[in-house]
Amino acid sequence: MDHLRSLVLLVLIAGGGALCNKCPASQTTNLQLTVSSRRNISGHWLISVDAYGENLRSKQQSVDEQKDLVVDLEHSATYCHGIDTQHLQVNATVHGMAPPADYKPMAGLGYYKYYLTPLTWEQAKYKCEEDGAHLIILDSEKESIVIKEFYARKPNISGAWNSVDVFVGVHDRYKEGQFEDVFGTQVPTAGNSLWRPGQPNGKSAENCVVGKTTGEYADGGCDWKLPFICEFM
Repeated sequence: MDHLRSLVLLVLIAGGGALCNKCPASQTTNLQLTVSSRRNISGHWLISVDAYGENLRSKQQSVDEQKDLVVDLEHSATYCHGIDTQHLQVNATVHGMAPPADYKPMAGLGYYKYYLTPLTWEQAKYKCEEDGAHLIILDSEKESIVIKEFYARKPNISGAWNSVDVFVGVHDRYKEGQFEDVFGTQVPTAGNSLWRPGQPNGKSAENCVVGKTTGEYADGGCDWKLPFICEFM
């Protein structure tokens, strides 16, 4: 089942004085705004916005199932005895993709899957993308618990480059020393507590990032074959 989140915002603006509940002179207008979004293979978000008025409801219904976010705005205005009252109600509903069945939820973080078959960094990246996910990116120290739990449960893995590294979604393959995640967002090294002390160590042959037993980042070889963790947003 898809995730569903709803938000209702009610705004009441009066031009002054008491409200006139008995005034019949009111006018109501409706506007439907639909925002759709999807992430392309490079990790960039593509967003489109469509608006529908009262006489375009049939067109709106034909695209409902294709959208991730629907925002309904209901507006009414009442003018009575010199008082102008504006009423705006916003209902926002977000439909998100459900995670794959074998992804484990971690409270307050997201959904993750541990892959024990060793792959190169590039192969691991594409494997996660096949799931509709991505190699794990640490957004906070709290999220390092996912990597720590991996090591707590990990059995001996045959064919892995070593037993102390797991691939994550960060690299500096394009420019030495300039680290970024799989979505192209820069990942700072100076003053970033997510890196293990002494890391990255600047070795030019280590252009992909791994997670250590401490849950911290370190640089490693992209051609190493390691287990990895996929994250579903």
